[in-house]
Parts: sequence; structure tokens; C-alpha cells
Amino acid sequence: MKKVAIIGTVGIPSRYGGFETLAHHLTDQLKDEFKFTVYCSKKAYKKEERISHFNKAKLVYLPFDANGVQSIVYDIFSILHALFFGKENPYDTKPIQSYRFKNEHIYVETIDDGYEVKYNIADVLFPISVSQQEVLQSEGKVLFEDVYGVKHEKMIKELQDQIIDESLVNRNYIFGSDKLGRDYFSRLLLGIRVSISVGLISVLISLVLGVTFKENCPDVRNTKAVDVINELKGFGTNLTIYDPWANPEEVMREYDLKTTKKQPTQRFDAVMLIVAHQEFLNINL
Repeated sequence: MKKVAIIGTVGIPSRYGGFETLAHHLTDQLKDEFKFTVYCSKKAYKKEERISHFNKAKLVYLPFDANGVQSIVYDIFSILHALFFGKENPYDTKPIQSYRFKNEHIYVETIDDGYEVKYNIADVLFPISVSQQEVLQSEGKVLFEDVYGVKHEKMIKELQDQIIDESLVNRNYIFGSDKLGRDYFSRLLLGIRVSISVGLISVLISLVLGVTFKENCPDVRNTKAVDVINELKGFGTNLTIYDPWANPEEVMREYDLKTTKKQPTQRFDAVMLIVAHQEFLNINL
């Protein structure tokens, strides 16, 4: 079943507009043909309303508004989440050192413990019925019944070739693997995925709204907004900091940051809202 991620809506069940209603109907009409994941704004649903699935679709809640100045961040995080976490592995893979066939069995030596484990080749490829105690072997053939009640008669050589073609994969890693067969480079990417995500987002952000301690207040003492701004600047982002409440001279003296009390007139690639001042509710950028 193909997987589809729906990104950019407030969420489902629909309660906002036409696009949400479309997502609502898509997941309802196509739920038996596609496996949907719908990204929803946590701010649009109360805690008791946040269900895990709707119309068989998996719902993922993100702590951003789907509309307004936070919509860009909301969409970017949705896309990154879909890329890094949206794909499930349909296989149970296990690294092995070697394998060999003997009649209707395959013997594999695992990397982690070095033991040789025996499997029936029919059981590797088919879901064998639990009522069948063992797979019967006769004259180069195996006879067995699957969980659906279908009886099979297969040549042993045919099943061996099928295992080699479909179930065994030879992989070479440029950076090598650890003793459990795990790719070093893939593990590195997994470990730095958060840093990569922050880096990709930060280079887009060019306007920051708010630097004070809290909304509708000129106090900049102990403001945590500065920590966010310094993190963004650490990625080489060229920022414009707009705060109609903060005193630019005080911010420069305390934090060595240049701010402006006047709303910028130029266009920006992206915006991050840090402090929710009243003036930002109707801002036009």
C-alpha cells in the first residue's frame, strides 16, 4: 500500500477551511488504497481532542500554527519529519556472516553472536500454518500448507534460488560497518539529523520578531529569545531583529545585538516569531 503525507493543513477532523475538508474526504474515500499521514497543528486542537488516527490516517501533531508567520516553520518541520520518520521499514533485516544450503534448510551465521541458525527454506518465503508441525520433504520437493490454507508443492532448488534473489542482499559500505553490520555513515546521519534540520531551517530565516522577556513588555533582562537568536546566527544567518517594545540601545549594550523598533519594509525569505507582541497580530510582511 502506497504512503501519502498530507502537509500544510490545520489538520483533521476538519474544522478550518476547504483544504482541511479536502484532506478529510481524501482520507475517508481513499483509506483502503493509501496509508495516510496527516500533519496537524497542536494549537488547533485541545489535548483531549488530539487523537492518534482518523479515517485510518495517522495524525502527527506539531507545536506551530498552520497559518500566519509560523506557517513556514510548520511546513518545513512537517516535510523534514516526513522525510526522516515517515517511511517504515517493511522488512526484518539481520546482518549475517555467511550462509549455506543443505536440502530443505538454510544455515546462516549471524554477525552479532557468531552462531549458526537453521531455517526451513519454505518458512523463509511463506507464512507456514502453525498447525503444520514440519515441512515435508520428498524427492527434491517440499510440501507445506500456508496460513491461508493453501497447499504448496515446491522444488527445493527453486526455493533456494528465490531466497538468493529476494531475501539475501550483499551490501558494500564506503565507510565500513560496525561489528553488528550497521553502516557507519547512516548512523552518522541519524545522529546529526536534528542539527541538519535546524541548519536547513535557520538559513531560511531572515526576520526575527521579538526579543523581550515576554509579550507586550519592554524588559529584556534574562530574555531567552537571545539564546534562539544566537543559535541562528551561529549558522551564519543574516538576521533582522524587529521588536517595537525593546530599546535598541539596551539590547546592543546587554547582548551585542542590533534591533529595530520600526517595522522593516523589505521582503524576507522566512520569518520566525519568538515573542507574541500585540503588534504582530496584524503585521503585514
